Amino acid sequence: MERLVSEDGIELVCTHDGLNYGDFDRKGVYSIWNLLRLFETLRVLADKNLPCEFAVQAKSSNMQVVRSNKVNIHPGYYTSIGLFSTAVTVSVKVIHIGKSSIYYYQELRLKTTGTLLASIIVQDVCISRESRRPTSLPNRLSQTHPKASESARPILHKFDNQTTGNVVFEYSLSVTHSDMDSFDHTNNTVYIRYCMNAAGLAVMYTKTPGFTNDIADYKIKGLDIQYYGESHAGDKLTVRVMMDEHKKNVMHFTISSDARSPLTKCMITFYQSILDSKL
Repeated sequence: MERLVSEDGIELVCTHDGLNYGDFDRKGVYSIWNLLRLFETLRVLADKNLPCEFAVQAKSSNMQVVRSNKVNIHPGYYTSIGLFSTAVTVSVKVIHIGKSSIYYYQELRLKTTGTLLASIIVQDVCISRESRRPTSLPNRLSQTHPKASESARPILHKFDNQTTGNVVFEYSLSVTHSDMDSFDHTNNTVYIRYCMNAAGLAVMYTKTPGFTNDIADYKIKGLDIQYYGESHAGDKLTVRVMMDEHKKNVMHFTISSDARSPLTKCMITFYQSILDSKL
């Protein structure tokens, strides 16, 4: 894997000569949760390759977790990425440093043409391992990169008190050990897989206006997700699917445990119709 660090030390670009066969779905599309895992992997690599370490996992008392994601998927994502042979570049850039949060901007592009396929804004939060509450980032980050500290904080989707429509389907599951990551909690990308599994079943078994075919026939245009808590192996979760009251191409999701309020809220926007989604 070729790696290139920007002169200012806040951006890393990696080249992949091909993507893994197992990361494509049954329709031959690079699945959205594997895309986000690819982006996550690059953020981890950035901590090892950028001159100033941005991540705080190495500190025994704190850890860095994903709070919010905003994903945009461009048409070329569905027409240009093929099994094995598609060379891509993946980048990560620090765009804002707050008191307890770091915001990253990432892109997936075709290596040959530079065509933008997908992008994401990620908010990572530094939290105490003991209290699980936000804690301040090391002062060295703002001192080393004052421009990122002084930049405007990116605006991400706000889910609080949002009207999303009636629940059309509920899907129950048990978290497995294979869903865990190195923090011994469910990896953030797994919740997106839970949502898409629930969406597929909702389309199969209930009336979902705007969705009459296999969910895999509909291509994702955008995804917003926010995380409020953690789950662990053995936890029983419920995914609730809601249809947007105004947009037939939008689904909303909440993921909850029996004992807590929602752990995750998600909104997925699909291309307007099957014709549009096939691009």
